[in-house]
Amino acid sequence: MPSITAMGYTADTFTGALVTLAATATSTTGLTASASASVTAPALKPDLTVSSVALPNDAAYVKAGATMQASVTLENTGYAVAPAGYGVTLFADVNASSTYDSGDVALYAWDAPAAVPFDATGLHNTLVLTVPDGQTFPTGVPTSGSYYIGAAITGVSGEMDTADNTGVSAAVSFVSSAVDLTLDRMTTTLASTLPLTGGTIPLTLRIRNAGVDDVNTPFVVHFYATNDATISTTTDLDLGTVTVSSAIAAKKSATVNATAAVPATTSGFYTLYWTLDSTGVYSETNEDNNTVTSANSCFVYFIVSGGTGSVNGRLLLMRPQGSSATYDGSLYGCACSSVVSGVWTSLRYFAGGADEDGAVYGYANMTISLASGFTFGAQAYSYDSGGAPYAFCVVPAYITSAPVTALPSALSAEDSYEENDSESTATSLSGSSNPLYGWVNALTKYTYSGFDYDYYTFSMP
Repeated sequence: MPSITAMGYTADTFTGALVTLAATATSTTGLTASASASVTAPALKPDLTVSSVALPNDAAYVKAGATMQASVTLENTGYAVAPAGYGVTLFADVNASSTYDSGDVALYAWDAPAAVPFDATGLHNTLVLTVPDGQTFPTGVPTSGSYYIGAAITGVSGEMDTADNTGVSAAVSFVSSAVDLTLDRMTTTLASTLPLTGGTIPLTLRIRNAGVDDVNTPFVVHFYATNDATISTTTDLDLGTVTVSSAIAAKKSATVNATAAVPATTSGFYTLYWTLDSTGVYSETNEDNNTVTSANSCFVYFIVSGGTGSVNGRLLLMRPQGSSATYDGSLYGCACSSVVSGVWTSLRYFAGGADEDGAVYGYANMTISLASGFTFGAQAYSYDSGGAPYAFCVVPAYITSAPVTALPSALSAEDSYEENDSESTATSLSGSSNPLYGWVNALTKYTYSGFDYDYYTFSMP
């Protein structure tokens, strides 16, 4: 069988010049023949791509007039230097097409970036372009919605591939105002059950503006209530709205008084929740914190009662704000017609240890009779303690914790309950101090050796 030997050329020998290819054929009898041909190899070309569009980690939003910070990394994946003379445009991809086209908004342009080198190793073939200090987002950017920030290479010629001249960042929120409304505390002075026909709940809200722009336009807060662990504004009780007209400066809070109107409904243990700016007056930097997704993030609970039957609840014990002491002890709960003669059931043993403010020490489930005057009880004790602050509240059975801002500040000295150290001397809690309607703030004695017991009783009004 004859054999053929051909001359080979590697890619980097293709210079655009005339290249001669030669081959020699040898027959089985030893005869040889040679042939050659000349062709013009194509010139080596660059290939510019947008490797990345980077925004600062804190670039949570885009707003006209806000400082622009961004960088674009170009990469040359071709086989020749990409000469200067091209342009790069940073744009808002309003059309969501991942290309720079009609309808998109130009943000900044580099008119004559430097050449991008070619390096066969791939180690030195990039160029980073950075938006100059002091540049701001222009008028005309979207005022709501989420869009990508893109970069497009323009005016480049002689490339291997022009289909890869655009790249985009992660999606960014566009807003009309850098406002960020959130509710970080809610309290009530309600100290009774509500009838089946409904009623009102007085509320005090602490609303924070975590944004960098002031809140000057009135907005609406909508209230709802659920009697289970599911948050659903479409199926839960609608408690009406309040319009907030108070100005809230950037990074500041405002206290707002409001009233929630509970309509006629069935017996139950309800949790009140809210939606801030429910009509969308503001396009905020963070819309996700305008409401809650869990009943454990709420502050106010209330009972609707017809005077008979019962609801399920639990005695929840938590570590208050600013506590430096360790709580080592146990919690007991009793729901019975006579606390003294009733059977006290232990929740569990728990130790404070490295617990943080707002830590759940434990809870005791209890059936809450809706009969007026039905008595309940609670007992907490600690041992070898330098004075252990704690707070407890009766909450719906589907609640397992509460926000730390719902809790009182830890006591630093012995409280007024220090003589309630037996069932017969249990302190009677009532009104706003009834754990059915709010947090009871307490602190055990300074024992260091031995136990301190705290007994409490409270009744259904």
